[in-house]
Amino acid sequence: MKGILLAVAFPLVLAACEDAPPPENITIGGACSYETTETTATIAGRNDTGEVGLVAADGHEFVLDVGDFADIGVMPEPGATFRVSKDTITSGTCVPWSYRLLGPETTSTVPVPENVSAPPVIGGPCTYEDSTVVGTILQVEGADVALIEADGTPFFQDLSAFQSVNSNPQPGDRFEISKSSIVQGTCTPVSYLVTRQLAD
Repeated sequence: MKGILLAVAFPLVLAACEDAPPPENITIGGACSYETTETTATIAGRNDTGEVGLVAADGHEFVLDVGDFADIGVMPEPGATFRVSKDTITSGTCVPWSYRLLGPETTSTVPVPENVSAPPVIGGPCTYEDSTVVGTILQVEGADVALIEADGTPFFQDLSAFQSVNSNPQPGDRFEISKSSIVQGTCTPVSYLVTRQLAD
C-alpha cells in the first residue's frame, strides 16, 4: 500500500551544525545505491494513529503503517514477528535505510482443511456462510476507504458502504457487520456489509 516506508530511528541524533561544510568525497543526495537483505522484525507496539513500531533483528527501530499489515491480511499484534526486507545505503547521502513488510515469519497462517481429499470447486456456483461480527474503524484513508478490524481480521471498506447507515466513520467507531465466508467454490472468499453503527 505504501511501498517502501522511511525508517525512523529512535532517537534522532543531529551530528553536524547547519553551517558546517559537507565532508569531501561524499555524495549529497542522489544518485544513491542500496544493498537489500532480508531479516525479521518484532512488533513493539501500536498507537491510535495507525503507526506500528517494530524492532529489527539487528536492533534498528522503525515504524510502518497499520495499512501495510492489512494488505497482507494480518493484524499487527505486539510480540508478533514478521519477515522484512531492509535497504541499506552504500553510496550517497539519501535515506540511510528503509524497510518493507514481506509477511509473517511463518510460511503460512492458513489452516489446512480437514477434508483435503475433496477437490475444490472452481468458480461458481459458490456457497457462503453468513455471520455477524463487530468491526472497529482503525484508520480513514482520505475520502475513499476506511481500514476496519473485525473478528481479528483487518480489511478495507469503501466509505460509500457507510452511507446506508448514515454515518461518517471515524477511528474508534464500532459497527455491526454482516460477514459472508465462502464454504464451497472459488469465488470471492469473504465479503462484508455494514448494517448499523453501534453506540460507544
